[in-house]
Amino acid sequence: MSQILDKENLKKAIKRVKKNKGAPGVDGMTIEELVRYFAEHSEEIRHQLLSRTYLPQPVMRVEIPKSNGDKRLLRIPTVIDRAIQQAITQQFSPIYEEIFHSTSYGVRLHKNAEMAIRQALTNINDGCQWIFDIDLEGIFDTVHHNHLMTLIAKTIKDGDVIFLVRKYLVSGIQMDGGFKESIIGPKKVATYLHY
Repeated sequence: MSQILDKENLKKAIKRVKKNKGAPGVDGMTIEELVRYFAEHSEEIRHQLLSRTYLPQPVMRVEIPKSNGDKRLLRIPTVIDRAIQQAITQQFSPIYEEIFHSTSYGVRLHKNAEMAIRQALTNINDGCQWIFDIDLEGIFDTVHHNHLMTLIAKTIKDGDVIFLVRKYLVSGIQMDGGFKESIIGPKKVATYLHY
């Protein structure tokens, strides 16, 4: 937790959130307001995180139309929660980058879809006849929280961090003017994550 709450780590996280832009969450706070808010409330947020009293806000659920007529469901956290989540990610990424397979390209540092396509072409040219493309669409709607937390606890030993990650998992969803509890998904998805 001390690494997550390190001032330089938080500064970098806020900078990243600003760069990514995005819409306000359920509290309506804009990215432009984030820097000022953190400057005024950083000690209060730090105390809440360390004392396990911080309460992440529910994510706002919006539907974005896709070109094929379907809808893509997005979860929009508040900008404060985005900054804290980014601070966590910055500390988790180096740990998990060492574990991930080198040909895994989903949401990873220095990896992108073009690299995955190049790898697939290389594999085909080397004689591979099967290439698997797995997209865990809606993973955060279906992953079993206890199984996910068990996997995280194998590498992250700080109880305060584990507690915070779980709070984010159960923070809920705000949609169509109503609140909905976060869904704990089926065991079959979590079982897949063990491999």
